[in-house]
Amino acid sequence: MLEGRPRLDGPFLAYRGCRTFQLRLNRDHRRVEVGEGSKAVSDRGNLVDQDAGAIPEFRYPILNGAYAVSRPVISGNGERCSFELTSIGPEIYAFTPQTDEGLEPTLPGASAAASPPDPPDGLVVSIERRPVGNGNYATFLRMTANPVDRPDYSLIGRYRASGDANYVDMAQDGDNQFSVISSVLADGTIYLPEGAISSFGRARMSDYISPTPASIMAVADTSAPGPPYNVTVEPASDPSGAPIGVRVAFTASASPNVAATYVYRRTGAAGDFAGAALVGQIACGPNQQFGDYIDSVGSGTYRYWLQSRNGSGYSDATSVVGPYDVTVT
Repeated sequence: MLEGRPRLDGPFLAYRGCRTFQLRLNRDHRRVEVGEGSKAVSDRGNLVDQDAGAIPEFRYPILNGAYAVSRPVISGNGERCSFELTSIGPEIYAFTPQTDEGLEPTLPGASAAASPPDPPDGLVVSIERRPVGNGNYATFLRMTANPVDRPDYSLIGRYRASGDANYVDMAQDGDNQFSVISSVLADGTIYLPEGAISSFGRARMSDYISPTPASIMAVADTSAPGPPYNVTVEPASDPSGAPIGVRVAFTASASPNVAATYVYRRTGAAGDFAGAALVGQIACGPNQQFGDYIDSVGSGTYRYWLQSRNGSGYSDATSVVGPYDVTVT
């Protein structure tokens, strides 16, 4: 039985572009029939004996190249055997995406194409908001890249929530091969997207890279709530009079979309809000009163700010009130 990948030598004069041939040998090895489809030719040929384990070699006038052997069949009386030869010559599998249709073929026995695409250029991600009814909005990630001059290449994307190791694939956005979009995102969650360039069926893929920006928060509501009011910041003590820190009392914003009040602090009686540390998050509704938030700090002087945020975690400069200075002894 013939095995391995025999090489057929001789001028390649016919069947350009045909990738599979059937070759039949008589037992005396004197007549060779080679056919593809309904075509067939016959001529004399000979089998060149090789050492045990070596690749057998054929010399035949019309075929030239490297072939893989498959489907060997021997007739019942042993007078004839047949098998298929599949070309593994790269020139037979040449693919020009500008003129050839379909998928780029892979050489038999090859696990992947030789060179993957370059990573995407100009990879950018943004949040897209779409109304979903009753005044509510849903958020999506949209990622785009500069087009590549290959009709078989397109942008692919994936994303994960911060702290989650599992990625979710993005879908192509309509007919644009270099724009992909996510499923509905969780409002107020930070996501980490990545993008790559891929051929049809992901036979060839570049490395995934991070876009600009590398992380992004899903924000459905971009209306900033107003600031808290009736704010009091003063030293706090337990029933025995011992100091326990700072008490912060306030009334939550009157804005209908307020969802939380954040408390910020910095040490000393100087400095602005940008350098303050977040020390408390209090869920609230419009005009809700709070009088028992305690920030457990030791002796010293401190400066506080309060900030309103909506359900998407969004706020702006108009949502902040402060500073309030207090000294704990």
